[in-house]
Amino acid sequence: EETVTSDQQFANALRLSENVILPVFIEELRSRGELREVMPIPLYSNAIAGLGHAHVDYSHNGVARGLYLREGLGRPYWPHLSLALTDMLGETPENLSGKRSHISEAASPFVIYRDYYNLLRFIGPSRTIYRVSYIDVLDGLVAPEQWQGKRVFIGATAKGLGDEVPTPLGALPGVEFNVNAYQSLRLNAYISEVNLFLHAAISAAIVAGLAFLFSRLTPTRFLVMTFTAILGLSGLTVVNLLWLDFWFSPIASILAVLIFYPLWSWRRIEIALRFLQKELSVLRKNSPITAFDLQALKESLKKLTDIGVINDWSLDEQAIDPNNAWPKVSYFNGGVMTDFYHQELPFRLKIDGGDKDNQCMSILSALLSDLNIKNALPADSYELVEKTVEEIYSIKDVAKKAQLRMNKSMAELQDAVMVADAAGKIIFTNENFRSLFFGSFVGRSVIDLQDSISAYAWLGILRSLMQDQERVYQEIKTTGKRCLLCQAAIIADQQVANDTLVFVFTDVTQLRDLERGKNEALAFLSHDMRSPIVSLISLIESYRINNTDINDTKLEFMEQVEYFARKNLKYSEDFLQLSRAENISRDVFQLVDMHGVIDGAYAQVFGFSSHKNVDIIIDRTDEDCWVSGDVHLLERAVTNILYNAVQHTPTGNKVTIRLYAQQGIQVVVSDTGAGIPSDLIPHLFEPYFRARKKQQDQSERNR
Repeated sequence: EETVTSDQQFANALRLSENVILPVFIEELRSRGELREVMPIPLYSNAIAGLGHAHVDYSHNGVARGLYLREGLGRPYWPHLSLALTDMLGETPENLSGKRSHISEAASPFVIYRDYYNLLRFIGPSRTIYRVSYIDVLDGLVAPEQWQGKRVFIGATAKGLGDEVPTPLGALPGVEFNVNAYQSLRLNAYISEVNLFLHAAISAAIVAGLAFLFSRLTPTRFLVMTFTAILGLSGLTVVNLLWLDFWFSPIASILAVLIFYPLWSWRRIEIALRFLQKELSVLRKNSPITAFDLQALKESLKKLTDIGVINDWSLDEQAIDPNNAWPKVSYFNGGVMTDFYHQELPFRLKIDGGDKDNQCMSILSALLSDLNIKNALPADSYELVEKTVEEIYSIKDVAKKAQLRMNKSMAELQDAVMVADAAGKIIFTNENFRSLFFGSFVGRSVIDLQDSISAYAWLGILRSLMQDQERVYQEIKTTGKRCLLCQAAIIADQQVANDTLVFVFTDVTQLRDLERGKNEALAFLSHDMRSPIVSLISLIESYRINNTDINDTKLEFMEQVEYFARKNLKYSEDFLQLSRAENISRDVFQLVDMHGVIDGAYAQVFGFSSHKNVDIIIDRTDEDCWVSGDVHLLERAVTNILYNAVQHTPTGNKVTIRLYAQQGIQVVVSDTGAGIPSDLIPHLFEPYFRARKKQQDQSERNR
């Protein structure tokens, strides 16, 4: 009876207040697993102003971010406590917000249906909302005036006595969660949420923009910007949530950025490693580095000792001194020593050069040049990219030293050296070039040398070299009247195309002066020899004409004298022609008709061939055959060849001379003589070589 009286008294109090809302719960029956709605006892439910569900919706990670304003079995007819309160007070917005659910007509009465889902905008963490102890109220410690105009939510807040709801701001008691729900509904201050399609599109756009930006950054900036992007997305989300009531989950974008960083870094490392390995392969192929050989080191030291360059040496296997590990060295009385590793074994090398310390150091550096510094110490396992880069640096260091050595060697050459790129820009000249042409010319064009060299000859050399890509070997004259032998070639520096021009100028002025003096002496001697010989021949012919009664003995004697005189006259003329041929310049060359050359040679040899009864057959093309040269020397050359062919052709046979234009202009003389032995053909163009003399000597040896 006492309990019934208390319930009745509580129900009467509820009825008198006319503004109390009680919760409705949905629970599962343990025996059959069915769901049912649990409402207050009829005594209370008939006395209150309304009922509302107190269900909390948890997201996939167990955090309560929102709730459904309506929920129920079969139909979502129960309002949430907050909605029931605003309905009672007339504070419900005209248009109820929230995500709607599609509910079919054939809904099951045993299934929970929900509608009007909203994300809550929480006022703050736990204890943000004013609390009053229920005991203090019963004891009268709270004045009734404090309740005027207030919405009072009653529930357990002590830990362990009531339910706690995990939220983005921390765990909140269930009653405080409902207060936040009421506040959001009364102010219509729910958090907006984008739909799934728009969320995916925005996330994709963010990730694409960041990826485009990050892919152009250096690795360090890439790392910094990755963390900045993560913090920025998180901060932007907080700003949208607190000030704009807008929720956009950054998880997808942050995960994409976190995945993009290692993938893009892997791609960069892969590309870099592939490039480095390709460069390393090229450097290994073209590098002057050779594998370090301990036996070759010993042999080199022994040879240096044998010729007295060094006094003594020793190579012992012993512990390494870190302060003396190559490339570090230490000196002792008259020598130098260092420690190094080879094939994981420690060695100490000593070289005793007497008092030649500097020379010993140079020899030591040369002997250990093929020993990489990283191989001079025990090998450690470290990252592949770092190892590749270090090996490239090592090879490039050796190549750089070799290049410096080559440049220094070129600088010390006696000849003038000039190197230019494919566009003709001069990139290197040595000291002799600068002395010869009065300037370095580095950075200028090769064409600028026409001011120091005959422009016609120099531009012709450049055309042959740069346009026709032919090697050049030609004498030129400077404006200072110096005679230079120019050797030029175009070479491939990058194995892709011919892109480097190399010029070597040798000063042959003194040599040409000596040759000119020699030729002048020969010409003088030939002239002095020719004059008495011509006089002798004239006297013999005059004597023969004026004396008809010469007996046979005298006539034979005179013929022999005339024969040898004419032979010596031919020798003197040959000297003159040879001197002229050796000193002729291209500058005096003219266009020569080879048909006329053939006719002139035929006319000169015709008498001799008729006397020997040898026919000369001319087989020529109908095309014009013009060459650049000296007409007299060309005719003399063809005459000599034709004369020799007639001379060695048996009587009654024939000699054929052909002129045709095929891959240039060609003159071919063929006969039916004994021919020249194949072993003598390579010597035909040697000065003063005679095949007949060689054959006679061979015949005498055979006898």
